[in-house]
Amino acid sequence: MTEWIVQKLERPQLTAAAASLVAAFADDPKPRYMQPNDKKRESFNRWFFEKTVNYGLMWGETWTDQNASGAAVWLRPGETEMTGWRTFRAGFSTLPFRVGFGGISRFNRLDQITGRMRKDSVTGPYWYLLVLGVAPSAQGTGLGSALIGAGTRRADADGLPCHLETETARNVEFYQRRGFAVTAESEIAPGFRMWGMRREPG
Repeated sequence: MTEWIVQKLERPQLTAAAASLVAAFADDPKPRYMQPNDKKRESFNRWFFEKTVNYGLMWGETWTDQNASGAAVWLRPGETEMTGWRTFRAGFSTLPFRVGFGGISRFNRLDQITGRMRKDSVTGPYWYLLVLGVAPSAQGTGLGSALIGAGTRRADADGLPCHLETETARNVEFYQRRGFAVTAESEIAPGFRMWGMRREPG
């Protein structure tokens, strides 16, 4: 395995990191749920992950490697609630034009379910892994583990738990091997399930 050195993402790396997330989530059920139109999804994914990384730069800690081959967006304790004002500031205000009214309904349903998962998983302050992805060319090299470790070490130093949501059984196993345990499970839509997971401080 490659010995990865991760660092806090700098704004000039935003586009490259977002592109790695787009590639990582190309076949993921969540983007397909938010934008079912195959022709529009690539453009939507690029926009969505650029705004997500931007949100992390503004309200959390975003980690990457020197080449931005992957990214992990962690939200800090006390800033884990993605409020309307914060999402607006991060650039999500054009979401209705990207997904239409049906997409807003799907997005709101997803937001409600993940919100309940967090409440079922953690009370009090915690670190929230909002998104983690590694470009296919760097998968299986240990970069994902290194990006997770950047956040879990911060949580351990604070003596706080971590929470995340994931949408594939393969990812559940990946996170379980790194100390996370399933705390909730829900079917969002046919063929699209989501798991909430918690990690205790080490």
